[in-house]
Amino acid sequence: KILDGLLDLSLLKDRVFMITCFGMSFALLSDIVFLIQLPIALYDQGYTGAEAGNVLAIASSAEFFTKIGYTILTMFVDIRAKVLVFIAMISMALVKL
Repeated sequence: KILDGLLDLSLLKDRVFMITCFGMSFALLSDIVFLIQLPIALYDQGYTGAEAGNVLAIASSAEFFTKIGYTILTMFVDIRAKVLVFIAMISMALVKL
């Protein structure tokens, strides 16, 4: 009863909310793991520290500008969020290959 007064536990019964929370958490975790493992993989392939840093900076910049581009795109084109997430997921999977 004390915890129920402090927190809105009814949100835990909302499936869409929970799936959204877990999905965003997994997406953030996968991005962090990718950015952590990218320099390690580059070192194993024989790249120098400066080259690995450049690749990491380019990958981070590309992701940042892509998110800005998607935001601008949605201001002018009426596109559903599900379609946009699907396109972003496929394009990021192709880029990371």
